[in-house]
Amino acid sequence: MKKKTKRKKKSALHHLLHEDGRRSLVKTMTFRVLIIAANSAIVYTFTGQYDVTIGVVAISSISSTLIYLVHERFWDRIGWGRGE
Repeated sequence: MKKKTKRKKKSALHHLLHEDGRRSLVKTMTFRVLIIAANSAIVYTFTGQYDVTIGVVAISSISSTLIYLVHERFWDRIGWGRGE
């Protein structure tokens, strides 16, 4: 017969404030889609050139996505402001 161990139930607040890497990645990608659309419209409005728009948006998207993902994961490790 196995001994039952009591698990400490995590609060609803903990679930809201702590997310795993997959959730951060999905949030990053959906946010990036919105930014790509906005950046494309802005760059094309100013340049009127598709090739320039694609280049600027591609470089901006790759670098910004990586920076945002690192930022999200960094802040997920900080307890400040969570009430922990």
